[in-house]
Amino acid sequence: MRVQRIIFSLTTFLGSALLFLVQPMAAKMLLPIFGGSPAVWTAAMLFFQVALLGGYAYAHFSNKVLKPHRQVWLHLALLVVAALTLPVSTHSQVFKSFESKATDSSQPALLVISLLALTVGAGYFIVSSGAPTLQRWFASTSDPQAKDPYFLYALSNAGSMVGLFAYPFIVEPRIGLAEQAKLWALGFQILIGLFVVCAVILIVEERKTKADEAVAEPVLDDKPVTWDQRRRWMFYAAIPSSLLLGATSYISSNIAPVPLIWVVPLATYLLTFILAFASKPLLKAGQIARFLPILVVPLAFTQCIEATEPLLMLAGFHVVVLLAAGWMCHSLLAEQRPSANHLTEFYLWLSVGGALGGLFNSLIAPHILSLIHI
Repeated sequence: MRVQRIIFSLTTFLGSALLFLVQPMAAKMLLPIFGGSPAVWTAAMLFFQVALLGGYAYAHFSNKVLKPHRQVWLHLALLVVAALTLPVSTHSQVFKSFESKATDSSQPALLVISLLALTVGAGYFIVSSGAPTLQRWFASTSDPQAKDPYFLYALSNAGSMVGLFAYPFIVEPRIGLAEQAKLWALGFQILIGLFVVCAVILIVEERKTKADEAVAEPVLDDKPVTWDQRRRWMFYAAIPSSLLLGATSYISSNIAPVPLIWVVPLATYLLTFILAFASKPLLKAGQIARFLPILVVPLAFTQCIEATEPLLMLAGFHVVVLLAAGWMCHSLLAEQRPSANHLTEFYLWLSVGGALGGLFNSLIAPHILSLIHI
């Protein structure tokens, strides 16, 4: 049991690390063609957000329709198809065709999204679906922790954090762009191998269950999910997502416009998931809620007076509030998580909530708030 738990954990960790490595790598590939304007960056982030939502939707509906023991074949096939699109090369005909189009376009957003979809789209889509898919597979095993596989979500976010820090501090300064693409393709191939092992574990356990009536397949709670639950999941996921974008924008624009400053709030955001979904959480949502106002009220005051000094203290203050508020909201999600039978739907609505938080900051907040001056 322990061996298969390690394999599922390693696969989840590697997939999430690859997910956060490909985003900055792809964004850097866009620079020679489209430049580094805010419109290009926004379009790239929109693509990755939509692709992530699509990956979670695929994980939910494919596992729901086919069930994990049959869905493995579809997922392995999609992994192989995505591998055929790698490695991504900036010297390919696809990139060259977009170079000529970009010079004649004043609105590059659609071109950016199209190029990303044709190059890293397949790989990103299938990798993004990996975490919820693996957790659903693991829930169908006879492992003692199969009834509550959400500890793998904490590992998933830990892998994301490793990928987040690895690219700007290790990969990008030492490895050229072409080599980066080859390295990511190698990691993807290793991921396929690990997925194959996970699939074999799942299939072997299914055959054992059928061959030996004494070994019962885990019975998962099939209590239906209500729309009230879905709304709360979306709401609790949207708040930290909005706070992340708001804190990043405020810190980088008004307080400390330092290169890679965005890494700090994003890492903090991922940390809140790790803390909330840990097997033994340090604090519950109610405990965090008791001291959250002590942090929020002073922060609101500094924003009202548009304070910008001292820089490090204010930037740290924003990060601490993001940590506390995100930890509380994600702890509420962890405490209200459904049975493993509804795991993929749970992550789908979390993804929808995260996207709604981003849409609020991008489309609504600029029209109703005027606290940030760029």
